[in-house]
Amino acid sequence: MKYRFAILVGIRVKCFLYKLFHGVDYLQCNDIFTMGKSLVNMVLHNFSFVVNEVFKNWIRWPQGDDLSWVMVGFRNLCGLLSIHGVIT
Repeated sequence: MKYRFAILVGIRVKCFLYKLFHGVDYLQCNDIFTMGKSLVNMVLHNFSFVVNEVFKNWIRWPQGDDLSWVMVGFRNLCGLLSIHGVIT
């Protein structure tokens, strides 16, 4: 049986951060980090879950009226639609 080599955690973190900061699509992450689209998707999903769990006391996704207020604020500030928040 033939198995793939494991993708190192450091590469996975770099892929996640690159996608997050540069807003590139899956194919660009595939080219840069030599991972398939499905693996890039899995990496992003897993890291997003971990970030939400580990930092759930500090990161809060706006809901209800807060969500509408945040989206209108970003649209007025920089013309971007559907922005739900920012991590700085």
